[in-house]
Amino acid sequence: MHQFVQFFGSEAWIPLSIGLITAHSRSNEEFNRNYEINDLLYERMSPQEIVAKYDDPYILAFSTYLWNINLSLEVARLAKESFPHVIIVFGGPSVPCDVGAADPFLRKHPFIDAVIGNEGESSFLEYSLALLNNTDLLTLAGLHRVVDNVYMPSPARQLTKNLDDLASPYLNGTFDGIMNRGIKFHAIWETNRGCPFQCGFCYWGNQSRALKARASAERIEQEMDWFVKNEINLLYIADSNFGWSDQDIVTAKGLVYCKRKYGFPNKVIVSWAKNATDKCFEVAKILNSASACYPITMSYQSLDKEALKNIKRSNIALDHSKELRQKYRAANLSTYTDLLIGIPGETSESFINGLENIISSGEHDQIQIYPIRILPNTDMAQPEYIKEHKVKTIWTPLQSKHGSLSNDDPVTETEEIIIATSTMPTPDWRMAMEITWFTQSFFCLKSAFFICLFLNLHLGQRIMDFAQFFLQKIRENKNNQFPLLHREMNRVENYLDNFLKGDPMVDTSDLDLLAVRWPIEEVSFIKLSLERKSFYKELQSIVDEFIALKKLECDPKLLNQIFQYQEARIVNLEGPGDTQLIFDYNIPQFFDAAMLLKPIMIKPQSVKIHIEENYHYNNLTEFTQYHVWYGRQGKAFYYKLSYD
Repeated sequence: MHQFVQFFGSEAWIPLSIGLITAHSRSNEEFNRNYEINDLLYERMSPQEIVAKYDDPYILAFSTYLWNINLSLEVARLAKESFPHVIIVFGGPSVPCDVGAADPFLRKHPFIDAVIGNEGESSFLEYSLALLNNTDLLTLAGLHRVVDNVYMPSPARQLTKNLDDLASPYLNGTFDGIMNRGIKFHAIWETNRGCPFQCGFCYWGNQSRALKARASAERIEQEMDWFVKNEINLLYIADSNFGWSDQDIVTAKGLVYCKRKYGFPNKVIVSWAKNATDKCFEVAKILNSASACYPITMSYQSLDKEALKNIKRSNIALDHSKELRQKYRAANLSTYTDLLIGIPGETSESFINGLENIISSGEHDQIQIYPIRILPNTDMAQPEYIKEHKVKTIWTPLQSKHGSLSNDDPVTETEEIIIATSTMPTPDWRMAMEITWFTQSFFCLKSAFFICLFLNLHLGQRIMDFAQFFLQKIRENKNNQFPLLHREMNRVENYLDNFLKGDPMVDTSDLDLLAVRWPIEEVSFIKLSLERKSFYKELQSIVDEFIALKKLECDPKLLNQIFQYQEARIVNLEGPGDTQLIFDYNIPQFFDAAMLLKPIMIKPQSVKIHIEENYHYNNLTEFTQYHVWYGRQGKAFYYKLSYD
């Protein structure tokens, strides 16, 4: 059994897929009488090393996704050369399982004997038993083969209706043998399976996975006990819409009980329900009561009607999302929103307007913005969809944030990224990427967060209008007026040039950072925070020019104090600097109200603020890893504040 996982130092996600298939196969007596599963192979090493582990195998099974498909294919190819009679089976989201794609995939890789589509546990077991009994393989569901140059698909397999019908690798000992090998495994957990949505960019959106299968309360409790016993620090709940059902509330309470009594699991990552509900809020509050909750998704992907229609997506109303965010803020819970660049039907203008509306509706924590990767078995991967929307793509090395930059990876994994559509040509896509850099580096990472809110709420300006003005001024950079910001803009331009060439590397040669793939916005944030005095001087010059261009009335003393507040509040490596400041306006109250989504007016008022250094970092490595990298997963970016 093969499922090569990504490692982060000595940590990795547990290979759940092959665990599930192994557990279900071992639950069958006939399988156990005839087969022995030798090992679960999950470590990335050279294909030759992996093949050298085999001792005349009968079946080699591979579970594949973006991060392991190329290595899996190379291992399988070499294995077939060494063991011509071995049966090679592929499954997982990166294996095409519809007729139009499975046939050419099998012909391109003739060393693969069968592809299993969709849910794999029952299909693999039935296939293994059919090989023993010479059963007609055409009667098996979920199987794709090419035999004697003839493509032979089987009927599609429907999703199981009860997860308890499939054995648990946590409960039958499947994972026990890998838990003491010096690797810190994080667990992936299904309490239900299936998704009612059919989003065109998402593997879950396939109609064959639209049903919903749940695990029993007894199974959930027993698996939680396993997480405690094995000291699982980080748990990822892989349900497609966690937070929709009453069972999810019970599960959250169980996890909180486990953490409070035993200390594990410590943190829980959740794929939240797509259209956040009051029940999601209740679940989040429960998890947050034990500080176990990561930020809550209020996902949109786009706010453009045509784009949403093209990906079969619907969103909750912005007014309702604002009400929910107010509740989350009051409960000290962070949220974030997902947006995608390059959805067919989206234009650069509609993307920028959507980003503005997301911020205006109160998303002040994090906005995760991604260029779209095309995944196999989705609507976007279909040739007719690509042709209809004039989709243009490039293949790049896998863009895993903070993934290792080691040069000894045996096989490079790649992904297909959309860089143009009929409504967003490549220059417009590039503009959207630049706006994304501004939004994430200066707003989401907070280096200009309070300044942006001031421009928006006090001076009535769209943040995206300022962003476009900002980018234009840096490009011009007349008389070398903005050397620091111009350097960062050049970094972004070089990154995008490389991206469009298929190798989107960020230049970090002027920073001594951990050898991981740092996102461009984080590199700019880190670099500017190390030069913050000069950075804020340049930024204030741009804001002054923006205010003058718009003919806005703004007291220079007020603007100076807004910049003082901005600089004092943002955590940095050197500490807060001034720990006490006196303002002539109600600036702290103005921003407190803004962050609670209940804005007030700025007015003259003498206020003394006190800054507490609630975060302290001893060196650049600590600051970049724990504040910037981990900080985007829920940690505040501000020093604590009190005021008289």
